Amino acid sequence: MLYKYHFTDQVYYTPKGIRLNRIVAARDFGNIKAGTVGGFIKTMENLSHEGDCWVTDDARVYEDAKVCSDARVGGEAVVRGRAIITGASIVRGYAIPSQNVPIRLDHKSSQGVGHTNRIVIEANQLLAEGLISRDTSWARDVAKSGGNGLLVVRS
Repeated sequence: MLYKYHFTDQVYYTPKGIRLNRIVAARDFGNIKAGTVGGFIKTMENLSHEGDCWVTDDARVYEDAKVCSDARVGGEAVVRGRAIITGASIVRGYAIPSQNVPIRLDHKSSQGVGHTNRIVIEANQLLAEGLISRDTSWARDVAKSGGNGLLVVRS
């Protein structure tokens, strides 16, 4: 496999002290030219060498997060946890949270339903998949309509 980027000497440390490395394009692909400076990733597992996906500006991708296909992450975006950015998605200025984010109706803690176990941005839609893990009337209503799982879609 021909690598499409490599790491530079520039590093960024997250607030928790995780070292991220800036990338630079090693070859032309899509509209990215060799030598184009990219954003920050922790390991090559975070950004696929296939497709035209790219992390640019000061965006940061780390932990088990992945950017693949033709997706772009830029600006000050932070993508982490087990988030997957794929398809032709463009993410700029978002913070994609790690997993196990509480899901509540109307953001009220008393109306808990469950938690996420996967967050993905695909075709510019945020998909949050999760489990019903609370025993509330709201959780029971969601369970009736969707089995024991749930899927939240935001455009």
